[in-house]
Amino acid sequence: MKENLLGLSDYTFSRTRARLHGLTDDEYLWEPVPGCWTVRPQPDGGFRADWAVELGGAGPFTTIAWRMWHLIGCYGARRNATWLNVSVPGGSAPIPAPQVTSDAGYAANAAPATAAAALRALDEAHDYWRQCLNAVTDETSAEKLGPIGGQYADSNRAGFALHMLDEFIHHGAEVALLRDLYRAEHEAKEQDPLISALLSADVGAVTATTAADPSTLDRLRASRPNLVLDAARLGRWHAVAPLLKLGFAADVAEGAGPLHHAAAAGRLDVVKLLIEKGAHVHREDETWHSPPRGWAEYFGRREVVEYFESL
Repeated sequence: MKENLLGLSDYTFSRTRARLHGLTDDEYLWEPVPGCWTVRPQPDGGFRADWAVELGGAGPFTTIAWRMWHLIGCYGARRNATWLNVSVPGGSAPIPAPQVTSDAGYAANAAPATAAAALRALDEAHDYWRQCLNAVTDETSAEKLGPIGGQYADSNRAGFALHMLDEFIHHGAEVALLRDLYRAEHEAKEQDPLISALLSADVGAVTATTAADPSTLDRLRASRPNLVLDAARLGRWHAVAPLLKLGFAADVAEGAGPLHHAAAAGRLDVVKLLIEKGAHVHREDETWHSPPRGWAEYFGRREVVEYFESL
């Protein structure tokens, strides 16, 4: 039991931590809708997280900063060692909150003001949690929490660990989704309207954009030669044929090209079109060192595999 819990915990944290790579202060404090809960500067110069008793309903929308503050509190709360009945050698809980089961116990504690500070705090809190979990044995994990668990007194320590892992998983996923939304919103603002039209196969918008200056497409073919690959990586299969018709390259110079992605997706129609336009059938990608046929085999695209075998 313990090894399974540790394995899931380690995987969960590594996945969340990877999705936080490159987090900026702008993302950290981004408020996508009005009335967000976040972390705010206080008169004493520190930062605190918004919090109030919420009875019913989903509650306010929360920022990445707030959600990371909550994750830090989940990983680093003193309750973890107490409820698991373990001692952590050479350290104490990063979040010295009372033994409570909600954010109420540590809402008054300082919250990280920056993305970098939040990432450091998250790493520290996770290290503490892992020490707690590692100190549990298979025997003690089966023991009930007892009175200290309050309404969860009859639950065992493994059940508590699983509850915490559920917290880590779903809050980590929420933070990752917010990062995706932030990126999508800012990329949409920054993206060339012509590129957006091409990737959407919006022929009318392409025509309107290029009517005043037909050389616009020539410049774009020179500056973005791999636009067909972009379409394939995004699954914009309906845009591949129009891009090829406009003279964009069917392949890339090295590594995984549009053909790899089309083969993996099982899009035989696109596979045939790309090969017809000169896509390289045998070139291997840089990660798995596999040709497009290998990608089709891995994802079980039998019809595509048979087509490659027929060439």
